[in-house]
Amino acid sequence: MTVLIDVRLLGTGEYSGVEEYTRHLVSALISAPGTPTSNVGGSVGAPHRFLLFTSGLRQVPLPPAWTCHPRVEVINWHFPNKIIDASFRFFNRPALAERYHADVVLSPHFSYLASGRVPLILTIHDLSFFHYPEFFSLRQRLWHFRSASLQARRAAHVIADSAFTKSDIISLLNIPAERVPIIFPGLSPEFKLLPADSPEVSSCLRRRGLSFPYLLFVGSFEPRKNVDGLIRAFSLIKKDSAARDLRLVLIGGKSWRDDAVTRALHASPHRDDIIIFKNIVPEERVLLYNGASVFVYPSFFEGFGFPPLEAQACGVPVVASDRTSLPEVLGNSALLVDPWEINKLADAVVSILSDKNVSRHLREKGIANAKRFSWPCTASQILNLISTLPH
Repeated sequence: MTVLIDVRLLGTGEYSGVEEYTRHLVSALISAPGTPTSNVGGSVGAPHRFLLFTSGLRQVPLPPAWTCHPRVEVINWHFPNKIIDASFRFFNRPALAERYHADVVLSPHFSYLASGRVPLILTIHDLSFFHYPEFFSLRQRLWHFRSASLQARRAAHVIADSAFTKSDIISLLNIPAERVPIIFPGLSPEFKLLPADSPEVSSCLRRRGLSFPYLLFVGSFEPRKNVDGLIRAFSLIKKDSAARDLRLVLIGGKSWRDDAVTRALHASPHRDDIIIFKNIVPEERVLLYNGASVFVYPSFFEGFGFPPLEAQACGVPVVASDRTSLPEVLGNSALLVDPWEINKLADAVVSILSDKNVSRHLREKGIANAKRFSWPCTASQILNLISTLPH
């Protein structure tokens, strides 16, 4: 079968969750051996052919491993994305999949894409804009509401990253449960525990000026991530003797509404102990995970949540929110707390810093938990789903 995949998001070169999902999923799909010939443990038949659709006037090049692959063809429209999106949205034209003779369209995000009569498989990572509209601008809300509902209605299947997100898709978008399979994302094997005396980790920490223990957060600074709450909790953590030399390292970028983060930074009595890094590539992120004492992720809303799993794979004990999909993804392998309760967030971190047994237990549980998620497994499930479509 010929599968057309919308990879336009990768043209920005960003490393947010959806881009990472797309990047790893495409690699896993291309690497998959072939097409299942039945749904019950069938044999493997001919490999799929993949069409990668990208567009825009300024683009970051796609990986050579994709563009040089014998089963991959890149469709690159050198037109402004706003014009293409408007044509897809208002006229449902051009019918991209039909033009390039695709059998199925795979969209890792609900950007508009005109698939015509060709079946569409859409991934929806979360519907946070329904639950927390105040976390989005008016323009973002309108775009998300319309895009999600329109694309979900057109889709043959809507993949959910978690049972929590599936429930949202069913109730908020009115999509039948049988059209919403749960397929967990994978976790890149590059996120792994390195030796305690790893020269790569030591070199990275020296280069970044990290000669002290630190808490780590990875993610955008948008309101739902609760970074300002983490900064306030850090002030409480620093009161404990176990945290005297501790720093807080925030890896992420500014968002359209990061005023609360800015205010929290200015108000913190320990602002000189808070370090912000931006535009960290995955290779360096692995090293910074390995150097951390505790990973903290107090998000109010997650459709899945990659960073806590990445930290666990690197052997870092995790404190995370007890909301939305995070209990489902982390289970008892992390300390889960109410993200609104800053005192409890601080207490959980201190309990790890002050008790080696707690720290060791969470490291072991976290490593085991992270092994549940793999991109080859994700790709296999999606290819099985494709094989069920009429063709």
